[in-house]
Amino acid sequence: MNPFVFTHEDPVRILRMPVEQQSAADVRAMFLDLSKDFFKGITEYVDFDPGYKLNEDECFQIREFSVPDELLAVVAAPMTADDMVESDLVGNTGPRIKAIIGYDLSGGKKELMFQAFDAKRVFSPGRGIFRFSQGVFKELKSPVVSIEQKLAGVWRDGTFYFTKLGTVRRIFDFEVYELQATEEQMTEFASHAMIKCKDAAALSKTASRWSRGKIARILKNQVLDTSTLAHLKSAAEAVNFDIPIKGKRIELPEGGVQLKRLLQFLDDDMYRGPVSDRQFLSSGKRELGQ
Repeated sequence: MNPFVFTHEDPVRILRMPVEQQSAADVRAMFLDLSKDFFKGITEYVDFDPGYKLNEDECFQIREFSVPDELLAVVAAPMTADDMVESDLVGNTGPRIKAIIGYDLSGGKKELMFQAFDAKRVFSPGRGIFRFSQGVFKELKSPVVSIEQKLAGVWRDGTFYFTKLGTVRRIFDFEVYELQATEEQMTEFASHAMIKCKDAAALSKTASRWSRGKIARILKNQVLDTSTLAHLKSAAEAVNFDIPIKGKRIELPEGGVQLKRLLQFLDDDMYRGPVSDRQFLSSGKRELGQ
């Protein structure tokens, strides 16, 4: 296995962590063991509630947890990803890496194993660090990475499992799961003058935690109150998104990927790569210049 990494940049870059061939099997075995250790002793899975304090034998779960489509694509075809380089570890402001990701696609399953990453995991040349080789200590000439012996979380067939919210916040934008639209807000969204919703009750009943988070953030940012249809059409064209406008309103899809993409668009998650001109999804909300 050659793991992947997330960078701190927004939009996040997903890079392949090239491992020498004779070590790849050991890396795979290590991640599989870490996954087993992660679930060891867990007897109950609790739907995520930021106000709930887990017991030692409990684990949070979020169903329909959104991971980047690009990550799923490169895991299925690892050689299509760009390789990380030394400057990703030893930059002027420290390592650019925020997570290491192992994966297991055996037996038809889809499992991603996430480790949070920080500067303490990198040993750089010139810091008085020596390695023992052939009977003598030799000065470190290139950076060394230490892979932590525990996971921050596991994504398995669409459900994300974790125990420490503070750690997974370092990897994902969790506001969408912590900020939840109330029933009143769901009604407000569905009945907004800009929105055409065929069945507001069904929307409220079937909306996932992720969808409720997106709707809460759209209302919080007053996207529908401050935008015109002309502006939304122009913004959609800029990111190559086919916004479902019928007459003078946005027609809400009844669910599935179409609704997900619309909510991502309204929450400023879409952008077009300035070089490739391809459509991408952002993983954070850090404004440039901040």
